Amino acid sequence: MVIAFNPDGSQVSDQPVSILDSGGKTGWLYGIYLQDEWKILPRVTVNYGARFDIVDEYAHDHMLSPRINVVWEPTDTTTFTAGYYAHGIVKGAELTASYDVENWSLYGNFAVSKALGKDIESAQFNFQPDELAYIASHYIHLDHDQTYTASAGVAYTFPTTKTRLSTDLLYGSGLRASSDHPNSNSLPDYHQVNVSIVQKIDTGWWKGAELRLDVINLFDEIYEIRNGTGVGVGAPQFGPRRTVLAGLTQHF
Repeated sequence: MVIAFNPDGSQVSDQPVSILDSGGKTGWLYGIYLQDEWKILPRVTVNYGARFDIVDEYAHDHMLSPRINVVWEPTDTTTFTAGYYAHGIVKGAELTASYDVENWSLYGNFAVSKALGKDIESAQFNFQPDELAYIASHYIHLDHDQTYTASAGVAYTFPTTKTRLSTDLLYGSGLRASSDHPNSNSLPDYHQVNVSIVQKIDTGWWKGAELRLDVINLFDEIYEIRNGTGVGVGAPQFGPRRTVLAGLTQHF
């Protein structure tokens, strides 16, 4: 739909005119990715590879994207990772602990991270010109960058009935949102509590079966994961409302 104009630039009317365009164009995208893994030491592994892409449609171009990643595991419970990309910085740490005693089981996890990137090299049509110009010369937080993430849980199994009760807590400090600059702010933090009950059946026709009832977001907390202003995100997204699930699993 278009608005008609006179040769001098004045508008003919305020009624749009339909123009039928039955043309078409076929485009081709090619890509190949190769990766190898080399364990240079018993606890040091190097992953390296490259991706080569070709676009052949409205534009004709190609790009080579090399990458390398090193993983060091000084102990069975500790892992360090380092890698390279052209304009990306990702760093952080994660701590995990678990403890089992008799019929109790407990665990906890805490992670802190920071992910930054600069310059957008593909699908630029998804972004505003001022965003592209700013990101071309400034590092910004990635949309999925969440500074703090944590989870914890506890479970108890009744020794006589083999009934297992458990609850877990999820926490996030909030994903990114845009204000003065792309992805310069973060959304409010959120938390979610889940509970479940699992009953194992060890005798009779249903031997090996497992009945379970799960409640997701027990307190029906309403929180927003994304609000649609983050770079590359076009719509809001909310966490799940209170959900009750029932299941039956049969092991053979």
